[in-house]
Amino acid sequence: MAVDKTAHALWKDAVEDSRREAAKNDQSSSSFSGMVNGEKAQISPRKTNPRNADEAARANEGLYFRQLLPGRDFAKPENATTPIESLLFNVAVKMQNCVYLVGDTASRTCVCVDGCWDVASVEEAARKDGMEIVAVLASHNHFDHIGGTPPAPFEGLGVKIPGLLELLAEDPNRVGYVHEVEVTEAVERIGLEDAERLLSVRDGSKIKVGQKVVLEVIHTPGHTRGSCCVLVTLGGADEMLLSGDTIFPGSHGRCDLEESEPESLFSSDGVRRVAELQDDLRIYPGHTYGGRHTTVGREREAGMLAQVRPRSNI
Repeated sequence: MAVDKTAHALWKDAVEDSRREAAKNDQSSSSFSGMVNGEKAQISPRKTNPRNADEAARANEGLYFRQLLPGRDFAKPENATTPIESLLFNVAVKMQNCVYLVGDTASRTCVCVDGCWDVASVEEAARKDGMEIVAVLASHNHFDHIGGTPPAPFEGLGVKIPGLLELLAEDPNRVGYVHEVEVTEAVERIGLEDAERLLSVRDGSKIKVGQKVVLEVIHTPGHTRGSCCVLVTLGGADEMLLSGDTIFPGSHGRCDLEESEPESLFSSDGVRRVAELQDDLRIYPGHTYGGRHTTVGREREAGMLAQVRPRSNI
């Protein structure tokens, strides 16, 4: 079974691509580094695509749902207004990060899941749909899901990736959520001064949106110690699973990182619960490496869930 290419390697690839692109435009690699050093991505207006038929159908039932894709809905390289935005948007496209908006159509409120890279476009997508982002939930605290400082050796560029910090800054009433074992590191990574705005969640935590929509956190350690899936329910009925980097269509996030917990990937109570969800429940991943979505049944038959170890009766 394949696993994802490390985020660090993809970041490196995109940096090199951006340098080559700059050279094509008669800018040397060194001058490119000089332009991006210490520069923070600007938040500027973006254009986003309308909802697809599946998302519109769910909205008719009371559940608001958007899967935002880099290069299509946000982080469009052609819309970059600065060298640093060009770099970040190319990284986002290469890494195929997904951002999700999930909410209640009656109250017109939603939660942003893994909002990163291009905050302006994420905000604009919600506004165009007449929705208000009231909270931000992170599936885990990697830089490509919450923003902040990129990995070594590129932290020396002084680049800060927009994400959770900027989404919280847009509205003083918003709160962020991350698993309790990753809160401290997340606060440091994004440079959040008011740490009280980042709340901890654990397995079983529920975030209610409006009267009928609930986002339930399922702790699925493996990729990181605090990695989580998010079960979305409408009126008590399971609607979809947002799997972060725990499950990709036909694969899973890598578990050989310093912050990984490989022994838990196929044996935690959380992943066992996921494996027991109904076959036709759709899974939306943190990256579209193997496709935009899959199902529990498909992954249980020939994907990551096929390797989940049952509970021991001993």
